[in-house]
Amino acid sequence: MRIDETGIGTLKLVQDPDEFCYGTDAVLLARFADLEKGLRIADLCTGNGAVAFMADALYCPSFVLGVDINAHEIELAKESLKLNGLEGYMEFMETDALELKKQPYFESFDAVLINPPYQEKGRGVSGINDAKHLARFESSASLSDFFDVAAYILKPRGSLYMVHRPSRLVDLLSLSRERKLEAKRMRMVAGYPGGAANIVLLQFVKGGGHELLIEPEYYVHEAAEKTE
Repeated sequence: MRIDETGIGTLKLVQDPDEFCYGTDAVLLARFADLEKGLRIADLCTGNGAVAFMADALYCPSFVLGVDINAHEIELAKESLKLNGLEGYMEFMETDALELKKQPYFESFDAVLINPPYQEKGRGVSGINDAKHLARFESSASLSDFFDVAAYILKPRGSLYMVHRPSRLVDLLSLSRERKLEAKRMRMVAGYPGGAANIVLLQFVKGGGHELLIEPEYYVHEAAEKTE
């Protein structure tokens, strides 16, 4: 185990380098959300809680729920909870995201954040349940399932924020609209100017109108160089 500084205030995270540590995608998603203070937030596919903790540090929500199927990662999130003194209004649950539809969470969250597995269900090697495989490949829940859960637990006009791969963009837009989660903001992310985008950030609004804002492309390494 190790304790890592996040660069967001005094926030530290307990991570297991043998499993799936958070990366650029988590940081981009947390900052893209741009939430108001005092909201109720759910973080699906929370892993060790990186996005949930960053959202808490950035936006001061009233409650944060992190959900993941990986028991070890949830235990790490709970260790980070103690480390940062955040017990009381953050909670982490070891469960399949689909189970939230059986809980009293109907239309109870203002925002949902998801950094889901990027590889489509059925594309990976079957029978593998290690943390890195679960983080990369859809297993018990598919992309369609994540949209179902988000649509169920979001309040009317609540927002879903997701990070994914541009190669799945058609799926993302069609599956979301089927569930009345309308894409409102989109931002492509590339490594350098002139390079192909390898990340897409999206905001969907439950019951939103048909108007999508395409934000300027973001360059990861250019931004890093400016902060050095």
